[in-house]
Amino acid sequence: MLALDSPRWRDLRQAYGNAKETPKLIKELAANQSRWNDAWGSLCHQNSIYSATYAAVPHLVSMIDDADLEFKVQTLILCGTIQSKGNLVGGTVPPDLIEPFDSAMEVMQQKSLSIIRDAVSQNLLDKFPAQHLVAATLSLRDGAAPECPECDAEYEFDMEEDLELNKKRLEEIISNSEMKVTCLDCDHSFSC
Repeated sequence: MLALDSPRWRDLRQAYGNAKETPKLIKELAANQSRWNDAWGSLCHQNSIYSATYAAVPHLVSMIDDADLEFKVQTLILCGTIQSKGNLVGGTVPPDLIEPFDSAMEVMQQKSLSIIRDAVSQNLLDKFPAQHLVAATLSLRDGAAPECPECDAEYEFDMEEDLELNKKRLEEIISNSEMKVTCLDCDHSFSC
């Protein structure tokens, strides 16, 4: 994992240029939830990810054991979005950043069910859209977003869907049950 005080952060890219300020942002996130908008904007801007994303994710995941539930949920959604939709832009990722990133994503996958279980039990779903939690968890579990077996389209969760439906989906994920969805492109129902 790249040390937060490493001068190499200046050589890494984020959405708005070099990543020299990213270590400061990482340190501030645990104490200041309002900084998550800045984190999303610089590390996963419109589904684009950067070399700084690879360096930042291991730090974020290493903080979840001591963090509050909101931090854990934000980290879960960020990692799931990176897993399913992340499109690397702005150059290559230094090879030494890939293994810590992959390990952090594995840890996030392992912890995702307990985070969701806690979010459901503490009624945080009105603060964090359940659709995002469902999509993130499936992406981390399966390594990518679900694809329709009929038309091969990547399944997109309807952000207008009923909260109760998505609570049910989260409970199915927690209990390791298969979840039924309907493809928005071809109207085919399938399990994931």
